[in-house]
Amino acid sequence: QKSMNVTEMYERLGIEQAVVSHHLRILKDRGVVAVRRDGKNSYYSLTHEAYFQILEVMEQVIDWIQNIVLE
Repeated sequence: QKSMNVTEMYERLGIEQAVVSHHLRILKDRGVVAVRRDGKNSYYSLTHEAYFQILEVMEQVIDWIQNIVLE
């Protein structure tokens, strides 16, 4: 599970730093991402709970697609 800081995210996504920070704050408040501080930098990663919820949704989508294909 890779963690990234805000700079890495906004450079990769091509959106403004303030937008990334705003959304990360919302995700943190809702328990989707965890924050690890290292000096001046904060590193964000998915929480284990969010990771497993995403996997569960992906499994449901795959099942749904397979049902469509097999019909």
